[in-house]
Amino acid sequence: MQPEDDLYLVSQALQGDMLAFEQLAERYYPRVYRICLGVLGNPQDAEDCVQETFLKVYRSLSSFGERASFYTWLYRIAMNTCYDYIRKNRVGSLVSIEAALDEDSPSPAIQLADGGPLPDDQLETKVSVDEIRSCILQLPEKQARILWLRDIEGLSYTQIASIEQIGEGTIKSRLFRARAQLGRLLSGRELF
Repeated sequence: MQPEDDLYLVSQALQGDMLAFEQLAERYYPRVYRICLGVLGNPQDAEDCVQETFLKVYRSLSSFGERASFYTWLYRIAMNTCYDYIRKNRVGSLVSIEAALDEDSPSPAIQLADGGPLPDDQLETKVSVDEIRSCILQLPEKQARILWLRDIEGLSYTQIASIEQIGEGTIKSRLFRARAQLGRLLSGRELF
């Protein structure tokens, strides 16, 4: 994926080339889905937000000013779409990523000894993941976004500054406050 290629596809899509937009959507669909699933925790909600994200991108493609990379612009729209969805629907039940991935997997024909964690330990991990996600969603949106981008997605301060359109110093201070607030929220909960 070359940024120049993205810019070419955007320019073609702006001229009415639907295949160019489809290429952009196919290229970034897995990444956008991962973002939405990570924020929302529910595969169906994530799919809804992915569809809404690409609809918003298509409608506002002419406003893409090339000030940032196409992916940075798309990422920001995806995150905003997820937070809009949360506000509108007040997502209450969260599903762990592990559970979402395991639901559709077929059961094995042969059972082998598993050296992995016992079911009780897996439940404890699931509850912990759900508790953490729930606490992140309780943070002020600006803090939650920064925390998500840095600690979950692993983006650099420079990349986050580009997405959020604020300075790196602001990123660092919001991240510090978000981590401190998350720590307070988690310490007030009974985790396994």
